[in-house]
Amino acid sequence: MIRDDLLKGPVGESAAAALARLKEFNDALRDQTDWIYHVDYQAAGLHGLAEAERGLGIRLPPSYMRLLSDHGLPYIGYGKNSKPDPLLFEPRQLRPGDHCVYDPEDLLHVPAEELDAVMDRLRASAAFQQTDSGAYNYAMFRTDLVNEDGEMPVSLYLHDEVYEDPEGFVTFDQYISAFVDESNAGQAEDYA
Repeated sequence: MIRDDLLKGPVGESAAAALARLKEFNDALRDQTDWIYHVDYQAAGLHGLAEAERGLGIRLPPSYMRLLSDHGLPYIGYGKNSKPDPLLFEPRQLRPGDHCVYDPEDLLHVPAEELDAVMDRLRASAAFQQTDSGAYNYAMFRTDLVNEDGEMPVSLYLHDEVYEDPEGFVTFDQYISAFVDESNAGQAEDYA
């Protein structure tokens, strides 16, 4: 029986705690399947984080900095012998959101009167994750919207929808916690 607290994280859960919950949840499934997620960390280096901030001309959100400086860059593998892939870009790979538009045709479905606003939002964003391997879909920090704690909301750039702001102000910690909630719920449906 999978504990309910592993399926949904508590309010205010940190990204590191959410990833630990992902690991604990999948450890509980070990007897049922070999196809479980495992989380590893690789040192991110404070120098790389400082270089990323200089290159982007922003201060990165404290929740993101805390995960990478305290634990490192998370890698997630699926399956017992799989090679883990980075969950997030390495700091040196962080880039302004407008670099995520590889093909002008990605924006053909945007009405002409909205194109400048879309590009402004993309320029005011920093991509930190490619959400779908092989697709031009990215999770980004909205660098133009910073709260009093230095946190930035996470927004999504989807190649076929362009830009989606979250409901409310979703921080990096909340984004990772929701990712783990969704992952654990899917695994629970399949195996629990």
